[in-house]
Amino acid sequence: MLENDPAAMEALDKYLMESKDNLGNLLNELKKHNDGSHPFQILWIFGKFVFKYCEYREENVETDSFSYAMASTANDPLVANFVAQMMQAQIDKRFSV
Repeated sequence: MLENDPAAMEALDKYLMESKDNLGNLLNELKKHNDGSHPFQILWIFGKFVFKYCEYREENVETDSFSYAMASTANDPLVANFVAQMMQAQIDKRFSV
């Protein structure tokens, strides 16, 4: 598991902490172009994870911050709705053949 690999956690921590501000700037600029398509939704979910990770990282170690950010993102109602829509689209696609 990722949490059991100190080198991977250190690299992830460095990447997430250093990318937060640039990702925030990117998301702000892209907001006006967001058409609700999957790429925009996935980028938004990734942003949510990054921001939560950095927030948790202020008071926790990397592994705990990662777990908390994953749980927080996965439990977000908008994320759950998006995942449900993607799954429904795949089901519809398979049964429409």
